[in-house]
Amino acid sequence: MIHKSMMNRNGILNAFILSALFTLASGPVMEAVADPVAALVLAEQTAIPVDASSVDVRITDTSPRDYPYVGSRAPIPYDQAIRAWAAQRFTLTGQSVNALRVTLRQGTITEKLLPITTGISGWFKKEQGAEYQGTLDVEIAVVGPNGNVLGTADAKSWASESVVENATQADKEKAWMNVTKTTFDNLDRDIIPTMRKTMAAYLR
Repeated sequence: MIHKSMMNRNGILNAFILSALFTLASGPVMEAVADPVAALVLAEQTAIPVDASSVDVRITDTSPRDYPYVGSRAPIPYDQAIRAWAAQRFTLTGQSVNALRVTLRQGTITEKLLPITTGISGWFKKEQGAEYQGTLDVEIAVVGPNGNVLGTADAKSWASESVVENATQADKEKAWMNVTKTTFDNLDRDIIPTMRKTMAAYLR
């Protein structure tokens, strides 16, 4: 009985050790982002008050989702990121029946594989293996109750980041997240001044 009990204990211990080793070998796994608004930390933290009582976020981007397009696999895909950005960027005064319309015309991340040194000489080098290029195109509009557009502003931005060869999935997801954030930061630098010119009557 004692011998059998020890065997059972050893079996459980071995299973635990194997499970732990498998977890370590698998590397870190990035969890899905539960709160995109909190995760998308923007350089510009000031919200813009708009004379509107509702927000209408539209996705008109028809870009492919197959390779080399990888944006749909990012921690915050652009169709979620645009909503997180709008929630941080604007506040509604509720002083009118106008609607604030935010349209994502393009939000993509593509992968470009980079050439690396092959052969024996490549064994001693740690090179960049891929570059991720992000493109963001957004239009903002204040729309009256009859559907008439009262003011618009739009902008397009780009960002890129590379990862080393044989990068882990976590490394890639971190790069995609950085590209997403940077495209929105770059967008802000263009679209906010434009809004203050073309939509000044509806901003506070």
